[in-house]
Amino acid sequence: MLSSLRGRLWASYALLILAALVVASLFLLTYLLRNPPAYREAQERLRAVQTYLTASGAGRMALEDTAEMFNVRIIHFSANGAILLDTQPEAGHLSPRAAPPILNRATRVVRDDAGRPWQFLQSHLEDGSVVMMATPRPRVSLSAAIADELAAFLIRGGLIALVIALALAFLLARWIGGPLERLIRAANASRLQEVDLSGLQPPSEVSAVVAAFNAMVARVRASQQAQRDLIADVSHELKTPLTSIRGFAQAILDGTASSQEDRLQAVAVIHSEADRMQELVQELLDLARLETGASSMAKQQVNLLVVIQQVVERLRPIAGSAGVQLHQQLPGVAMTIVGDPDRLAQVFTNLIENAIRFVGPGGMVRIEGVSRDDALEVSVIDNGPGIAPEDLPRIFDRFFQGDCSRSRAQSGGAGLGLAIAERVVLAHNGKIAVRSHPGQGTTFTVRLPLR
Repeated sequence: MLSSLRGRLWASYALLILAALVVASLFLLTYLLRNPPAYREAQERLRAVQTYLTASGAGRMALEDTAEMFNVRIIHFSANGAILLDTQPEAGHLSPRAAPPILNRATRVVRDDAGRPWQFLQSHLEDGSVVMMATPRPRVSLSAAIADELAAFLIRGGLIALVIALALAFLLARWIGGPLERLIRAANASRLQEVDLSGLQPPSEVSAVVAAFNAMVARVRASQQAQRDLIADVSHELKTPLTSIRGFAQAILDGTASSQEDRLQAVAVIHSEADRMQELVQELLDLARLETGASSMAKQQVNLLVVIQQVVERLRPIAGSAGVQLHQQLPGVAMTIVGDPDRLAQVFTNLIENAIRFVGPGGMVRIEGVSRDDALEVSVIDNGPGIAPEDLPRIFDRFFQGDCSRSRAQSGGAGLGLAIAERVVLAHNGKIAVRSHPGQGTTFTVRLPLR
């Protein structure tokens, strides 16, 4: 039972009520030991004597009759403390006690010559004398005090408190444990689903746990959907080269490609499609390593401008053959970051090569760099047809094939170049963004921290 949250809540509240009862009982016990019923009864008798004497007078006969009537000891002291009357002189000597009048209503104790305690009250008369009314203080045992007043209270109060504690524990366990039980059912369900807390008002901590679980469910669903999309995209991308390879291989086998020229063409197509498949598989592996963090990144001082200039010079012949003008405008001072030069070169190669292929003959591509807020921002700008607004949110998705996206232009049409570029930039604590309007060109901006 104690292994469950509800059982522990029940036990904790029962123990809490028990502890409260114990503390309250200790206070009551202390009070009873200091002022048990027998003490209070004796004190009330003394107050009755005091009231009676006030009404009847303090003459000698009245004092003696009152002492006998109420079975108390009365001592009459003169103004100088001499004993004028003592109804029980054999009981031991008692002396008057000076005390403020307010204390005359409290239980007071005085001891005689033998050390025996007496409860007393005293009244000051107009002539300055003092009348003390006293009675031996009763002996009260602890067991008697408990049996007289505390036992019944503990039994009744304990049972009532136990019932209240169990009822409160049940309600609180339901209040706290109800959402958690829904969470358990949702986690054990055959189909992952979010937890609905409608109709419940759980504690904030439980709400936070459920919210975290629902967020995890959303991430798992997104991951599962991404996995399904990846499988579908990979299957689609591999289907075309596999169809080509199979078709031309079949042509060689059944003799359709009868001439030497036809066979060479078929072999060339098979080789080209195999290279395409190999490049696709390699990029998929590369992307998977980047997403899981399994791909090791070199951490060294890198002059980012040198990396960009090397990429531009390597791609300048490609741009020339495609009829595209390639310009660069970079800061004249070194821009050093800590990172992997090969991965960074891969990012800018993807962006610039993609822009060259996308703008087509007669287009222009500019690479601009500017230092801003301890970071270097590098923009790859083209004057191509641009990207449709509905395609911009998904431009960095794997295999995205929008009508105006860069996916078909990059990496042989596999659609992985921008996804890889985004992961590399994020691994360098940077950001990559895109701005584009149809007919007004496209700008990719990479922001990398210099420190």
